[in-house]
Amino acid sequence: MERMKRIQLIVLTIVAAIFVPLGAQASSASEKRIVVTSSIEPLVEWLDERGIATYEAYEELDVIVVEASSDDFSHLREQFPAAIVQKEKVYAQSADREIASAPLILAQRARTLPYTGRGVKVAVIDSGVDTLHSELNIAGGYCAKGVYCPSRIKYHDDNGHGTHVAGVIASQLNGKGIVGLAPNIELYAVKAMNAYGLGTTSSLIDAVSWSIQNNIQVANLSINTPNSDIALQRVLERAYAKGMILVGSAGNNGLEPMNQVTYPARYETVIAVGAVDNSLKKLPKSAIGDEVEVVAPGYQVLSTYPYEWDFEDGVRDGYTRMSGTSMAAPHVTAVFALYRERFPEMTNEQIRKYVQETAKDIGAPGRDPLYGYGLIQYVQLNPQSVSVTASSRIGKYELRMSDHVDRAVINGKSIIEQNNHGEWYGVAGTIPVDVTKGDFVERHYIELSDPKFVDVSNDKRYAPVVGYVVGNGWITGENGAFRPDRTVTRGEVATYVGRMLQLSGKSRQTPFKDVSAKHYASGYIASAVERNILGGFPDGTFRPDQPITRAEAAIILTRAFNLTGGEHVAFRDMHASMKSYRAVQSLVSHRITLGFANNTFRPDGPMTRADIALFLARIDDERFR
Repeated sequence: MERMKRIQLIVLTIVAAIFVPLGAQASSASEKRIVVTSSIEPLVEWLDERGIATYEAYEELDVIVVEASSDDFSHLREQFPAAIVQKEKVYAQSADREIASAPLILAQRARTLPYTGRGVKVAVIDSGVDTLHSELNIAGGYCAKGVYCPSRIKYHDDNGHGTHVAGVIASQLNGKGIVGLAPNIELYAVKAMNAYGLGTTSSLIDAVSWSIQNNIQVANLSINTPNSDIALQRVLERAYAKGMILVGSAGNNGLEPMNQVTYPARYETVIAVGAVDNSLKKLPKSAIGDEVEVVAPGYQVLSTYPYEWDFEDGVRDGYTRMSGTSMAAPHVTAVFALYRERFPEMTNEQIRKYVQETAKDIGAPGRDPLYGYGLIQYVQLNPQSVSVTASSRIGKYELRMSDHVDRAVINGKSIIEQNNHGEWYGVAGTIPVDVTKGDFVERHYIELSDPKFVDVSNDKRYAPVVGYVVGNGWITGENGAFRPDRTVTRGEVATYVGRMLQLSGKSRQTPFKDVSAKHYASGYIASAVERNILGGFPDGTFRPDQPITRAEAAIILTRAFNLTGGEHVAFRDMHASMKSYRAVQSLVSHRITLGFANNTFRPDGPMTRADIALFLARIDDERFR
């Protein structure tokens, strides 16, 4: 039996390993098939006699992969009627399951993409979050004063409630389990409740205060108390005034005599969320009142749960089902996180109003005490939206807008030039573009496929110039990396400048005794000497492999690109008698460099690959200045 299991596993591995695209087949007349037989030897002999290609044979399994024509396979079946001849099967990784309630609020990934909550800081103020759960990527957290904090990681969940809430929002897209509604948020676990699910005024005040200090943008408060708390109300008002979006569960006291919305959801600064079932009927226990703002799914919601506490459903897999307004609230939190990402200039009040206006009215017309404004909905298409299309080549992307826009900004740089067309530069990866039309700002994303560097991403300040110089072929990568902090040599700068000026790089003798024709930079060095761009040292050397200083680079660049003139900039570490003084002043006057913040130029300091990329890009294109 054990051998059979091993054989089955190997067969599956084989089928996955030998899959090739159709374009890689030998010819249009040939096909690849998997042949499973009771004895492989007679089949191999028969194939060899007819000159039929054997792609691979697995003798221990009596499995062979054959490439042949359809006629050959027909003959094979006639000769070996017991053999099983099958096409390749394609196997994929197991996929994440979307939260079942996502379609009810129109928040399926197919509708919310490309928005995933990227870069939005969300705090789950609760019992903590399971720091060991494979589905949850926690950016950080805090354990509030007055709460028992686990010894290992202070904000670890010792109750389970906070983990379940967090999973609805941010379960990872990782090929297993479920995927949350906003999986790429920066998730912060703020533990304000103890192992019994209880907190105090001081623990909640401390938790909200920490959230304010750490610039949390959206906070989920699936916590309830029947009584108002002036101290808590005050810190929530402060958080709201700072721009934080506060989402609270309305309460599960709907069947009790006191069935009104509980605190803190009852406060004006907090969005009170009621719960509905899959038929959009209010859960009987969901609290009611004029404070209910929106409702969301809250019945038998499947989400993450600490493995150590996951025993109620009989399957210890790190997931369980829970019901209530506590489960409805994170649906709303996730939608607000998506909007925070998508509409970066909207205030918390503006996004709140947008949610109110776009909710699906499912109760009495207008706002009502059971459903508020209605069921929260993620709105995919906004009437003010402008579609953005992009085309790209190495290091460069071009954008076109479907309508007139006022601005399109990437990392603070406006890129629109004319006719709603713009272009900019970068490296492989996702690049955010904030498009402004009137007072409406919406974030779009574009993808650039090249150049790929493991050490440069588009959030680096020098990414555009790296894309620019690499795209122009002046500087190349090194084994998949750009190495922006590596010091460049004199020979390398000669090469970069030579490529930029389209000088001859053909290897040849140079005037310098330490640069033979075999040196990689000999051609560019020789060409630059001929153009009076480069000079050597008094001993007749050029020292091509010596790190170049910033002063030396300034002299070479001003000569190469005829940068003249200059204004007097009193760098603390330079004076008029220095050989590089005029060259540095010329670079400053052309805004190729402004020096350092402490009013120095560091003339004897090294030049890095990022530095030289920036200087070359600024010399060639004023948009980088």
